[in-house]
Amino acid sequence: MLLLLALFTHTATAQETVNMNQENLSYGETRFISFGFLLGGHTSSLRPKFSKDFAAPSLNDTLNITTASPFGFSIGFLTNFKVAQYLDVRLMPKVAFYDYKLSFHTTTANDESVRDALADFTTVDVPLSFKYKSMRRGNHRMFITGGVTQIIDVTGKKQKEENQENGLRLNGNNTTADIGFGADFFFPLFKFSPEIRYSYGLVDVLDSRNNQLGRSFDRMGTQMIGIYLVFN
Repeated sequence: MLLLLALFTHTATAQETVNMNQENLSYGETRFISFGFLLGGHTSSLRPKFSKDFAAPSLNDTLNITTASPFGFSIGFLTNFKVAQYLDVRLMPKVAFYDYKLSFHTTTANDESVRDALADFTTVDVPLSFKYKSMRRGNHRMFITGGVTQIIDVTGKKQKEENQENGLRLNGNNTTADIGFGADFFFPLFKFSPEIRYSYGLVDVLDSRNNQLGRSFDRMGTQMIGIYLVFN
């Protein structure tokens, strides 16, 4: 994905050098509504808040709990509404795949060990965001984004059972606050808009505190950093 992003950016820069005075897709700037699609890659991690039970005698062999940031991806569609000269409203429904991982580092009289707790989810994400754009310069411009995403869990029954067996009982439904930035590159036939976005989970996704792992936490949040390639 990073290679694809670099290729498009280089092509857009070279194109602008050749066509300094020619603006691509100038007619598209006046449309109230436009459509497109997106490809995304992200890393997602958990934000645990430990409970007093973490230091309880039943867990006194646990030295530390660490989080990882597994890779996931998404694919979806874009509906863009132009509401002002420099402001758009975007609806970007997508199908996404998330992995979460916690590592429990324990010690005994004889050795140390690491136990991983995993959870995988398939979701339908519905991001609604505002896009504030800079003035267009030739065939490119910068922008910033902000909004919220509703995440709806559509994970299959078998995968949910595997998540339960792995010990990490999480709720796949979530709501996130999102902020990002990117650039628009105008080609003769389409607009390419790479974006980097940070998402902060607003919901406690800890689904059960009835097992030993669940009692270690008061709350479990999420966070995600994603790179999105948008074409429209």
